[in-house]
Amino acid sequence: MNRTQIIQNILDRNNGEKYLEIGVKDGLNFLSIKVHNYGIKIGVDPQFQISKKNIILKSLINKYNLNAQYYETTSDEFFNIKIRTKLFDCIFIDGWHSYEQSLNDVINSLDRISEKGVIVLHDCYPPTSEYNKPEL
Repeated sequence: MNRTQIIQNILDRNNGEKYLEIGVKDGLNFLSIKVHNYGIKIGVDPQFQISKKNIILKSLINKYNLNAQYYETTSDEFFNIKIRTKLFDCIFIDGWHSYEQSLNDVINSLDRISEKGVIVLHDCYPPTSEYNKPEL
């Protein structure tokens, strides 16, 4: 089972309507996720690598992308933004892979997760010491 299937199973089991993904990059995972009742999908990345053309094409395939929101900012900055959606049913953390940032994302997510919500982490263990250096 891959990460997309795990997240989708969580959302399906809990009828999840609100999904947050930290570290979207090329959108491969984010654009595949389906939220219930055409809920809210929010993607956060300081430098998206998704083309507008790909977003449109994926929205034709997955209509749940039509209402998706994209925040091109760091996760720390995102969590300081006042947004209408306060609580998420699933938060997927796949951002900057340093210990400190992964921990910070989890702590911030705890304030934004619904009572039935689940936080999923992906490869938060840095493969080299260079990952512990903040990105410029």
